[in-house]
Amino acid sequence: MGHCSFPSREKELTSRFLAPLSELYGRAPIIHAGNIVFTIFQIGCAEANSIGALIALRLFAGIGGSAVLSVGGGVIADAFPKEKMGGATAAFSLGPLLGPVVGPVMYFSISCIY
Repeated sequence: MGHCSFPSREKELTSRFLAPLSELYGRAPIIHAGNIVFTIFQIGCAEANSIGALIALRLFAGIGGSAVLSVGGGVIADAFPKEKMGGATAAFSLGPLLGPVVGPVMYFSISCIY
């Protein structure tokens, strides 16, 4: 039918598991565990010696990295009153939205200087 990129499906699948776990064990342990998994597999990506290993390691790094996005809505709901939750959610959503746009522009600007 339509084409859906792998990272969005990855977040969809991990949200189904990580969000309920954050309700049981708290949000901080889930976010910390996700960051640790992400870091370990990113180091593995740097040391990968084949394309197959790199793809597998990137998959698991993405699963670890999606913990923050999966639990972020719950953190905002816990930390902000209802009147300010819309602005906080909008600010939280700007990172994944603007990161791929601003990153290359900043890289080009800095690389031209040096």
